[in-house]
Amino acid sequence: MFKKMLMYVAITTFIVALSGCGGATPNPHSKRIHDYEQKYLVPYGVEKISDLKNAPLETQLKVVSNYGPAIELIPNPSKKLQLTAVKQDKSAVLFIKNPIEELQLIAIKKYGGMKICSFQNPTEKVQLAAVKRDGLAIQCIENPNEKVQLVAVNEIGRAVYFIKNSTKKVQLAAVRRDGLAIRYINNPSEKVQLAAVQQNPIAIEYIKNPSENIQLVAVQQNPSAIKYIKNPTLKVKLLAYGKVLIPTPKLHYVLSDKSIVLEYKDNRLTLTNKTSKFLKVLSLAEYRGNDIRNIPSFSVPPEGVKTILVPDTVKITSLNNKILFGYAIEYKVGNGKTMSLYKTHKYSIEELK
Repeated sequence: MFKKMLMYVAITTFIVALSGCGGATPNPHSKRIHDYEQKYLVPYGVEKISDLKNAPLETQLKVVSNYGPAIELIPNPSKKLQLTAVKQDKSAVLFIKNPIEELQLIAIKKYGGMKICSFQNPTEKVQLAAVKRDGLAIQCIENPNEKVQLVAVNEIGRAVYFIKNSTKKVQLAAVRRDGLAIRYINNPSEKVQLAAVQQNPIAIEYIKNPSENIQLVAVQQNPSAIKYIKNPTLKVKLLAYGKVLIPTPKLHYVLSDKSIVLEYKDNRLTLTNKTSKFLKVLSLAEYRGNDIRNIPSFSVPPEGVKTILVPDTVKITSLNNKILFGYAIEYKVGNGKTMSLYKTHKYSIEELK
C-alpha cells in the first residue's frame, strides 16, 4: 500500500509539472502515468487523470472504490465519496484536504493526535480525540476550551506550554501529571507550586523564590532536592542534612579571674596572662554544641597574649534546642598550685548568628 502511495504522489507531482510546461518534451514518467490511467481510470470511462474531477459522481465512486487514494484528484469530495475511498483504503483519508468528522476521527485513531494539524476547524469531539491520543496536539487547536485543555495536560503535563492564559485548574492538572511542567507556567500560585513538588520534588528548580513551606515539602520527599534551592532556609538545611554548621559572628564570651582573661570575640579565642610570671595551661576544653574539643597545653609569657585557633562555626541539629558554649581551663602560674575555671552558657541560634 505504501508503494502505491509513493507511486501516486509521483504521478500527481508530475501532472502539476506537466500542466505548466506547454508543449515541452514529455516527462520520463509519462509511461507510469499512462499505466496508472490504464489500470485505475480507463476501465471506468476516464481517459486522463485530469478528467476525474469533472467525471460523474457514479464514475468517481467506481474509481475510488477500486483505489481510495485517487480521491485526492477530486476537489471537495462528497461524504459518500470520502467514505467509499476510506472503506477501500484507510490511508485515503490522508489525501482528503478536510475530511468529514467521522473520517477525522478515523485518521486520528490510525495516525495519531497530531493529524489534527491538517484539519480545518475541527469539532470539539475531534479535538478531544486528538489530545487524548497526544496531548501535544493541542498546539494545533485554536482557542481550545478548558475541557480540551484538561484532557491534553492529563495526557502529558508539558502540553500546558501550548496553552495561553491557562486557568489554575489546568495548571494544577498539568503539574499533578508532571511536576516539571511548572517550568512552562508563569507565576504559578503557591497551590500549584505545592502540587508540583509533591509530584516531583526536583520541580523546585523551576520555582522562583519558593517559600519555606514549599522547600520543606520538596526536601521531605527527596533530600537531594536541596541542591536545586538557591537559598534554602536553616530549617530546610536541617531537614536535608540532619545537622548544619552555622557561623558565630555575634558570640562574645569571657572567662576570667585575677590571673587570666579567656575571651572569645569576633571568632577568635585569646588568653591574656595578667601576671608577671609564666603561665602554663595544663588543659583547655571547649564546649561547642554537642562537641567537646580539647586544646593541647601551652604556655603564655608574663603579661603576654596567646591567640588560639578555634572553629568559627557551631553544629546544630535542631532549631528548638539552645546551643551550649563555653570553656574549662586548668593552669599554673609559675610554680604555684593548679587553678581551674569553668563557665558555659546556652545560646539561642539568633544569639550565635
